[in-house]
Amino acid sequence: MGVSRRRGTHGYVRGRTRGTSYGTLKGIRRGIGWEQHCGGPATSPVPTSYVEAGRRDPSCRAAGRRGVTAFGVRARRAQACHRGRMDRVDPETASGERTTLEQFLDYQRATLLHKTTGLSHAQMNYQLPTSALSLAGLLKHLALVEDDWIQVRFFGRPEFEPWASAPWDENRDWEFHTAEQDDPDELRSLYSAACHRSQEATAASGLDELSVGASRQGQHWNLRWVLTHLVEETARHNGHADFLREAVDGSVGE
Repeated sequence: MGVSRRRGTHGYVRGRTRGTSYGTLKGIRRGIGWEQHCGGPATSPVPTSYVEAGRRDPSCRAAGRRGVTAFGVRARRAQACHRGRMDRVDPETASGERTTLEQFLDYQRATLLHKTTGLSHAQMNYQLPTSALSLAGLLKHLALVEDDWIQVRFFGRPEFEPWASAPWDENRDWEFHTAEQDDPDELRSLYSAACHRSQEATAASGLDELSVGASRQGQHWNLRWVLTHLVEETARHNGHADFLREAVDGSVGE
């Protein structure tokens, strides 16, 4: 499922105490500054609440200030920072490669948030008899997928919370197993914040740029491959979300 600790994805080896294949990334995670209009002081620790993380996401600051990023990612991609949601917009039919990749990925991201909107805690944690998946677990897992592939694997940055302090050695599927303890709104904000971090982090990188991290075979991924993989993984889990949402309250369709 993208970043399962039980089995490395595409030959990638993860772990802090077990060593990493992407080079030495030891050290204390850097502090993050937050602009006043995103709800925090100029410099403050990462909020413990996922809701606060969504409100104070740095992409909200930058996209709102510039309006358009280096590759034409408009401020609408960050409009939902304060609300823990993303607007779902159909991809353009005749755009370039970069725009097409980003718009399809944004559409899939927004679809997951749409599928998990308006549900109670019990509904978010409903499981089909033949599966351990839940909508809450999918949200937390795909938030991890965003941060892991973009922040850690591609840019070689230390992990964000809550991933940095998670007991992966004892529970390799920690994000799935602990999602039932989280508030649904906080999970949506956690995922939304991770998506906006990914958007902001990759805005100035070209599709041919290679990752800092590498597979077990020493191969690096270019950004084109990473974005395509995120489209594939998010769309695949949206299929799971379709079945779960229909089972919960009968909702079908996009």
